[in-house]
This record gives sequence, C-alpha cells and structure tokens, in this order.
Amino acid sequence: MRCENHIMDQILNAYKPMWSLKHAISLMGWDFETYMPKKGTEERGVADSQLHLLYKDLLLNKDFVRLVESSKTLKSLTDQEKGIVRVLDREITKQSKIPKELIEAESMERIRGNMAWRVAREKSDFLMYAPHLEKMVEIKKQIAEKTGYERHPYDALLDFFEEDLTVDELDKVFGALTPRLQKILKKLVDSGSPFLNESKLVKSKYEIKTVDELNHDILNLMEYDVNRFRMDVSTHPFTETMGLNDVRITTRYEGTDFKKSISSTVHEAGHALYDLQCDQSLSVTPLQGGSSLALHESQSRFWENIVGRSMPFINRTID
Repeated sequence: MRCENHIMDQILNAYKPMWSLKHAISLMGWDFETYMPKKGTEERGVADSQLHLLYKDLLLNKDFVRLVESSKTLKSLTDQEKGIVRVLDREITKQSKIPKELIEAESMERIRGNMAWRVAREKSDFLMYAPHLEKMVEIKKQIAEKTGYERHPYDALLDFFEEDLTVDELDKVFGALTPRLQKILKKLVDSGSPFLNESKLVKSKYEIKTVDELNHDILNLMEYDVNRFRMDVSTHPFTETMGLNDVRITTRYEGTDFKKSISSTVHEAGHALYDLQCDQSLSVTPLQGGSSLALHESQSRFWENIVGRSMPFINRTID
C-alpha cells in the first residue's frame, strides 16, 4: 500500500518489522498446534513470549508513537489511512497500559496450558487442566484491570476482539435471543421429532483417509486457491492467517461421527475464505485481515450451517 502523505509512508515502513513479528508468531502458533514435538513446549513458550515483547517494544518506540500522534492531526487522509491511524492508536493505548511481565506470563501460560489441555482432553481428566485455566483467568483479570473499563472487567477483554462492544450490549442481544431459542427447542422436544434421536452414524467408524479425501473435495467445491491455502490436522480445528496469501486451517479426525470432521472443515474454511478475499492493497498493514472476531464467526458459521447443511450443497458434494 502506497500513501501520498509522507508521514503515512513512514508509519507503514516502520510497521513492517511489527507485521513480520506477527507473521512469525502466527507461523509458530500453527506449528505448535500441528507438528511441534510435545517436549518443545517450554522453549516454544519462551520464543513466543519474547517475540510478543519485541512487538511491544517496536510499537511503543517513541519515534513510532510520535509518527502516529502526528498523523492524527492530518486533514487529507483517505478512509484507509484513517483506519490505519485508528487501529494503531488503539493498539498503542492498550499496550502502553499492560506491563511486560503480564504479556510474558500470558504467552507462556497459553502455550503450557494448551499442551496440558490436549493431554487432559485425551484422558478426559479436567483436573489436569484446571490449574492452567485458573492461572490464565487470573492473568486475564489483571490485564483487564490494567487496560481499564467503565462497568464490567470483561468489557476490557471483549474490546480486544470486538471494538467497543460491552457486556451490557451483549446481554441485550442474548437476552432477546435466549427465550426465543428456548421456545423453539421446547417445541421441537414436545413434538417428538425424529431429529431428537441419535443417528447411527454418530458411533459408526470411518476410514480417516476416505473422510480426508471428502474434506479436500469439499474444499475444491468451495473453490479454494491451493497456492494460498492449506489444511492440516490438529486436536481442535482452527484457522491461522500468516498473510493474505498464506492462510491455513486444520480439521480433526476422531474415527467416528464423520460429520464432525466435515463441519469443522467447512467452518474453518469459512474463516479462511473471509481472509483470502481481503483487499490485497491492505497486505502488510494494520488493516490486513478480518474486521473483527464477530464478523469472522459470522462468515464461518454461515458456511457451516447455512451452506454446509443445505441440500444443494450436500448434493453437489455427493456428486
């Protein structure tokens, strides 16, 4: 992205090392979930935490902060340039309030906790994971206090994912939806619908190779660019975006109930498709990628539940 204003050009040039750190963090995150040996956990935690601290140092560098502050007074910025300034200003404000010790602790515990969760999940033993969850919750509470909020501690954390959304606003949404959903569920239960019965497919075993081939057929049906996208396997499906031309998803194969694997694939592919369709001019800028987590989930859930469960889509998949 080229800017006519020299200050904006300076900002984007100074941002490239920060973007590169985020790129490396994303790549290590994907590797951690897919191919990293289990005993690499502690070293990966150190590497991940230090890269986050390097990002913080670059973001809060006084020369870079001065550039962003100067840009806030400019009168002739384009909408994209205004977006860059707004996003960076928010990030600087947040990062300036969170101590390095908390950032390091959060990063380390995220890596340790994730690995512990995988073992606990496999053994169906929540107590193995409970101490890590408690520690992370405490770290998040401290981050919320440092970041600041007006009414509810979770407002501070929610803002990281959905700008300016608050618990009060979220309660209004769920407050309206919950009774309606309960009414629909009760009507379904009272009707004795056959959809309430467990399908025999839930316990039916499948060949992983066969379902893997089906998943790739589905991705081809969704017209994914294999030169910008790939799929692997992880304990829990996720999407990792390194850049607008390198988006990776995972699915899972548990050996029974193949629809879980298919649904996961379509869901994560929905996330990937959203990022892959972002304007290429936004690459290596603070505006790269999806606008928010809610928008991301709206795309993935739309593909999974509206498209993926529709008869036309199912028929095309079978064909």
